[in-house]
Amino acid sequence: MTSFSPIRLAITPSQYDDESSIGFALRIAQVNGFQYLSRMLSVTQINKLVRGKGLQLTDSLGIKGMYYDNQAVVRTPLFQQSWQINSKVCLTCIRELGYIKAEVQQPFIACCSVHHCTFIDKCSQCNQQLKWDINLLKGICTADSCCVKLSDSPIDEPYLSQLNQLTSPQIADCLLISTLLSTPNKTIIEPSKFCSTLNYYQQLGSGYKLLTDKDKFTTWLTSFFEQQSIYLPSNFLYAQLWLLVENLNSAWPIDNVVEHLTSINFKRIQKPINPLIVSMPAATALLETTPQSLKKFSSMGLIKKQNNSRLTINSRIDVSPIIQLLSQHTVESDMNSLNSMRDICLKHTIEQIDIMQALLEGDITLGYKPSNTLPDSIYCRKNELIKVGEKVLLSKQSSEITLIQASHITGFSLDELITFRKKGLLKQPVAYSSYCFMSDAMNLKNKRHNNKKTDKHTLLVSPLLI
Repeated sequence: MTSFSPIRLAITPSQYDDESSIGFALRIAQVNGFQYLSRMLSVTQINKLVRGKGLQLTDSLGIKGMYYDNQAVVRTPLFQQSWQINSKVCLTCIRELGYIKAEVQQPFIACCSVHHCTFIDKCSQCNQQLKWDINLLKGICTADSCCVKLSDSPIDEPYLSQLNQLTSPQIADCLLISTLLSTPNKTIIEPSKFCSTLNYYQQLGSGYKLLTDKDKFTTWLTSFFEQQSIYLPSNFLYAQLWLLVENLNSAWPIDNVVEHLTSINFKRIQKPINPLIVSMPAATALLETTPQSLKKFSSMGLIKKQNNSRLTINSRIDVSPIIQLLSQHTVESDMNSLNSMRDICLKHTIEQIDIMQALLEGDITLGYKPSNTLPDSIYCRKNELIKVGEKVLLSKQSSEITLIQASHITGFSLDELITFRKKGLLKQPVAYSSYCFMSDAMNLKNKRHNNKKTDKHTLLVSPLLI
């Protein structure tokens, strides 16, 4: 390993207020006659400079570099910090000012704020990405096999003039959709710490093209949907699209296409169900369940964690196993969808996990026909669902439920339940005013059933009847 001893520099320039840290280091090396920056600084030091951290170089160079705040200023799931580690430069700034500005490392700035010209990120002659090299300050290609004078115009991009007019949030949107395009089945984004986007303007251009051209976007959507399995409910199918929509910063022409998504005609194919990896919040939404119930789904093999760690908000979950299981069941004529029997589910506090557990234990026969959501797609017989519900109620006798759930179970309104609570008939768990005990709710339900001929007002006035 090379050891870097303190270097005595002949020339110690000062850093400009708007100069990038890595650009400042390149300028120091250039004026002191170094051919390569690595002759002056270690790889570790160079990497820190590239990431926007001005090193305290007093000991090694006698110069104090500046530190630039590189925290993200634009909302995006792509990067944790708004700082680009790939090189790009404004050639006009280099010719006129002789240094590289810090703004070139902002991933959501595509053109110079002074000259309004496009930054250069690759050589138009050899098509190689530029590197942080002393040759940048000479306006020369940084590839050893090329070294030609860099052109003021980057590689041809048909949308270049429009890209130069985009705001930072719009640039973030373009980079996001181009990233999703490069991974067609991506349903989750793992943010990198810094932006390291290669072919920057090409990525911007492809994203801009889709966000602004409704016909191209519709064509892409149709092609994407037609490659998906016929067994997926629609909201599972749209998981990637919602990932895009919920993270867009600006309004775009495609918004109208997204709003009328169901009107797009496409035909899916009979193909195996591929893994569908989503975040924990997305998994709870798709399965219409709770984080607590997800643990039961996992223990029953209905979902798969990507690692063996416990389920947390940051967990990555494969929700395809439950679809693979359900796809083996056909709908029979006397079955109805779970969604159409939601009142029964509410009255018996039946959750999605209870249905799947009943299936595995042989207590219910299910049918499956992909529709909008999972409850729309799962079918069963009404009488079997009620039996499952009665079993669920018995199993939850000692549990705590919400007052809303108690209202569904008992048939009493929330105001009536509060009256019962004041009379000591619906006790409150410690510190949870919106909860009650299942056993109390069941007592109210049973007493009401036994006294169903009794006027409800009498029940409220005379708790002895209950």
